[in-house]
Amino acid sequence: MPRKGENIYKRKDGRWEGRYIKSRTSCGKAVYASVYAKTYREVKQKVSMGAASIALPVASVSGKSPTSAILFSVLAEDWLNLMRPQIKESTYIKYYNLLSSYILPVYKDSKPESITPESLESFCNKLLVSGGKHKKGLSSKTVGDILALIKSIVKYSGKRGYSFPGSIKEISVKQKEPKMTVLSRSEQNQLCEYLLTHPSNKSLGILICLFTGLRIGEICALRWEDISFQENTIYVHSTMQRLQTPEDPVRKTRIIISTPKSSCSVRLIPIPSIITTLLCLETAIPSGGYNGTSIL
Repeated sequence: MPRKGENIYKRKDGRWEGRYIKSRTSCGKAVYASVYAKTYREVKQKVSMGAASIALPVASVSGKSPTSAILFSVLAEDWLNLMRPQIKESTYIKYYNLLSSYILPVYKDSKPESITPESLESFCNKLLVSGGKHKKGLSSKTVGDILALIKSIVKYSGKRGYSFPGSIKEISVKQKEPKMTVLSRSEQNQLCEYLLTHPSNKSLGILICLFTGLRIGEICALRWEDISFQENTIYVHSTMQRLQTPEDPVRKTRIIISTPKSSCSVRLIPIPSIITTLLCLETAIPSGGYNGTSIL
């Protein structure tokens, strides 16, 4: 079974084996290379170095591709493999899903010269109107992410000498500001009253969110050592996510705890006395102590 959704496995002899694409056949089929190491970290480093050193053949000076059979799907896969060591795992899963769910079903067998600015505009408009599982249209944010991903692949392809007709820089998706629902003071009081009279881990988590503004993933990743009862503060430095495992045929998802996406998300937040009191209740404190234990 692959480790962390990657093409890395632990062998029966105790060693770790990793695989990466080292070349492609004339029809674009991937040819894999294997590397081995005693630890997962070592083999992951070897895989990253091997993938980063492999690139598509550069097109000739005339601008023609070295093989007329090159497809957009090949360019997209090579770009994704090149980016994988440089991005967070959650970002990789996001790119993978956008490609497999929306982009490749339309452009998988297309050649670069057939993907025009007009076809991309039509593609984006169709996603806005009738995209998605229920054909009711995708949000402008999702379509914008899809377009940005295609632009990144086109930019990478251009550096390798594979040109697309026309410029797609001016193509954009107008973003709609999402409506924000804010609870009134009376609604907040009503919610607090219910949560305090129905104590549970879920109620505690909602109260922390209400009084601190923490995200759900940040609350789920909190540990007792992140809370200072002397200074009444919470140190936020991790987030919990459930990620898909597209390369694992057995397990569909898994939970990971990682650092936030940006350094600005690492912060120290003051907490009101009501939250401190709830956290100090005997029922909320684990009998085994604080070290490494989640608060929920």
